[in-house]
Amino acid sequence: MCMCMYELATCFRSSCALVLKSYKGIRE
Repeated sequence: MCMCMYELATCFRSSCALVLKSYKGIRE
């Protein structure tokens, strides 16, 4: 699952991966 609240229009696989990576970085 990929939750993108910033850019829903551009929230696809690429954006999703970047968002997930950033999110993980912020969480850890």
